[in-house]
Amino acid sequence: MKRQVMIVFFMILILIFGVYTLNGNFSEDYKVIKKAVKGKKASKEVRYFKILVVDNTSRKVKIRLTLPITLVEMLSECTDDSIKIKGHCRIDFKAVFKELKKMGPHCLIEIDNGDESVKIWFE
Repeated sequence: MKRQVMIVFFMILILIFGVYTLNGNFSEDYKVIKKAVKGKKASKEVRYFKILVVDNTSRKVKIRLTLPITLVEMLSECTDDSIKIKGHCRIDFKAVFKELKKMGPHCLIEIDNGDESVKIWFE
């Protein structure tokens, strides 16, 4: 059951990432994020996992996903020690997540294919 939950979680992430190709600029998104955190105390603690997909031509937000970091941690507890990919590569999701969380709030991935932009970060 735990493995099935993690597989579903990763499939959702893969579907979101798989739709988009690399290339681009996130200057507008950066300005919005910078404005949102202006005046707030800098925090080293990660509280949210966020995904933002924006249509660059209309500047409309297509997808905005915010997950509390505790939910992501609970999902990570549902995995075995590592996840096997194509039989050769093993990824210890718990260790990767722990190390990324230790880094504090930061951007994980930025993708821009000209028409659409995707940004994934810890806040």
